[in-house]
Amino acid sequence: MQKQKCSLKLYSDFLIANQNRYSGLELPRVSPKKNMHHDSVDRWLSKSSFTPSELWNKVKTIVNVKNGYLIGDDSLINKKYSRNNELARKQYSGNEHKLVNGICLVNLLWTTGEEYIPVDYRIYQKENDDKTRNDHFQDMLKRAKKRGFFHYTL
Repeated sequence: MQKQKCSLKLYSDFLIANQNRYSGLELPRVSPKKNMHHDSVDRWLSKSSFTPSELWNKVKTIVNVKNGYLIGDDSLINKKYSRNNELARKQYSGNEHKLVNGICLVNLLWTTGEEYIPVDYRIYQKENDDKTRNDHFQDMLKRAKKRGFFHYTL
């Protein structure tokens, strides 16, 4: 059996270091590992499961909860070529000004203005969710407060 070329450390470092190209095609292109193919990234991602808590455990050592700002954002990840993705559905894209097939990602970022680090997220599916996007934002802010982000009165 061949050793897996992609790993959580490699993928995380890639996401943190990369400023704008987060695709499985880009990682093999910039990877220090020789002969990495995008299929190895796809295989690794399909076998992996990531929770918001795992994200927090990865980034908590690089954020300063006493400094910086939190930004709430909902983004539509365009999946126009993905036919069998259970998370994707037709929804309005403000970027494209029309309905597109995509995944709604509700996320919370920490920033100093120079760096932006995701600290929490939710995948929002209107038809399968008993919460609104705003409910998810409120839940993430409550969790951020428990993690020490708010050292002052809101």
